[in-house]
Amino acid sequence: TAGAMSGEAPSDGYEDPFEEARDFFEFGLHESSRFSGTVVFWVSVPATGGKPARMQYLTVAVRKPGTVPRVQASLTKQKGECIAEMSDSVFFKVYSGKLPTSEVVALCLGGTIKVHWLRYDVLKGLADAMDFSVQRWARFYLTKGMPRRCRQLATEAVGELRAAGSEEEAESLTRDLDRIAAEFGTASFFLDDEARDAAQREKEDAEEDAEDAAAAAAAAQSGDDYDPRTDRAEPRLVRWRPRGASLDSPGAGAAAGTSEAEGAPVADPAGSHAAPILPDPSSVAGAPPTPLPRAAIHSLATLGAATGNAQWMRRSARLALLAALAPPPP
Repeated sequence: TAGAMSGEAPSDGYEDPFEEARDFFEFGLHESSRFSGTVVFWVSVPATGGKPARMQYLTVAVRKPGTVPRVQASLTKQKGECIAEMSDSVFFKVYSGKLPTSEVVALCLGGTIKVHWLRYDVLKGLADAMDFSVQRWARFYLTKGMPRRCRQLATEAVGELRAAGSEEEAESLTRDLDRIAAEFGTASFFLDDEARDAAQREKEDAEEDAEDAAAAAAAAQSGDDYDPRTDRAEPRLVRWRPRGASLDSPGAGAAAGTSEAEGAPVADPAGSHAAPILPDPSSVAGAPPTPLPRAAIHSLATLGAATGNAQWMRRSARLALLAALAPPPP
């Protein structure tokens, strides 16, 4: 069971289920399909919610430019080799795969589905060319950015298999769907809300850690300091103090530009901030500061300790490890 289960739109997806049908026809074609042709669906929609009854058209044209088939679907009435006329309730049952082939044939023979010019071969060719599997539907919804709708689809499909006693098939489908979720960077569809939220937080923390590490490394290479409070690199100001002077002594914060010949460089990450002024531990007599993100790491650790932010403290430890493992500058 997959796709639009009724004429109602999914909660986090399409407002118009026919738009979903149009987009899925363009997405769900088997790559190995050899079908070529055009089917036009005439779907009668009853009056609902104050809206009058209407006829909804959906044209699905499959062409093979070269060796790659291509689908063009539109909610318009066009010419085609086959016209299939039916009610909206029947259309969504057929389109979702809920009806077996034998029942679809019975509906055609009984006149519930009217196939103009008796072109059953074209209608069957399109049906065989489409992949209506749950796995394909899952990829479709995730590609469209609808993980909640995909989760609903997955739990319903696996639940129906288990209710029918097909436990082995249900387990196989669960593994397939978990693999698809991992491909799209989404938590498993079968976690409870608490576990899903925890997995999402862990994923976001890992992404933020990677961004912080990249920003700090880029700032260090450019000679700037990364400030986590503003999430940007700040120009590095270098101040000088007499060698051997205490950081707490009056001369420790001498302004840049003093002519202390024996001075040692002190990195000040952004003079406009109230960050501590610390000497670069890699400095030696008269040598410029080594362009590694030590000042950025110290700023992050200092802010984390001052504010009790465990996440910043954890990140500073990770950044320090990255800095320690980095190759020395040429």
